[in-house]
Amino acid sequence: MARPSTDPTPDNAARPTASTRARLVDLGLEAVSLSMMAFIATGLVVWSGRREISRELAESWLSERGIEAAVQLDEVDATGFVGKVRLGPRNAPIFAAERLEVAYDLSTPWSGGAFGIQTKAVRLVRPQIAATLDDKGLRLGALQPLIDEALKAPRRPEVPGPAVLVEGARLDLTTPGGRARITGDASLDDGQLRRLDAHLAPLRYAVKNLAIDAKGATVTARKRGDRLTIDVTLALNSLEAEAADLAGTTARLSADLPYPD
Repeated sequence: MARPSTDPTPDNAARPTASTRARLVDLGLEAVSLSMMAFIATGLVVWSGRREISRELAESWLSERGIEAAVQLDEVDATGFVGKVRLGPRNAPIFAAERLEVAYDLSTPWSGGAFGIQTKAVRLVRPQIAATLDDKGLRLGALQPLIDEALKAPRRPEVPGPAVLVEGARLDLTTPGGRARITGDASLDDGQLRRLDAHLAPLRYAVKNLAIDAKGATVTARKRGDRLTIDVTLALNSLEAEAADLAGTTARLSADLPYPD
């Protein structure tokens, strides 16, 4: 099975937000795909790659963890799988992707080692994510325990993380001050952000002592060597705070930072 392409496909969708959202994609979605993959691969080994059984294994495993899921597998073999997935209720999914491609290395006991899977590459096409951001941090509803469990697992430093390509993503974020929609593309490699092109849709945000009415914002980030270059443009209709009142303003910020620090 061919590995997921790392060349983005043309798409007119707007472009997740800065590296925090990209890290969420890297950790959260990778954890979900890795969990699915483990059971799909087990089904492959035991039942010779029958897609229907592999799909049922993934859905059953997720259901045991309180996650309603719909998984469609178009291809699955000993090197990876291609399909589509919805996690969460049909009318309010927490995560869904029109296309999910995962390439991995599969080791088996009869090959001289323990059963194991190493994710090599993940490609997500038009994923949609629903999350909340509050004083407890960024949360993904029913998926959060699964993500927390994956993050607690010790990482083997000698095993590189996968290359992750995200195309045409949409993040719907619920915050104490209002809802935000962020769209974009990103690529990561071994847990590090390589590229980000993100767009914030028009936003109204209001909490105590702060009100923002924004036309939108763009964020771009590029990793070059051990540096990360970030450019942010924010178009404001108005900003009202204790320290300042602004109207009809465009703010721009550029930074060149050591990465990872």
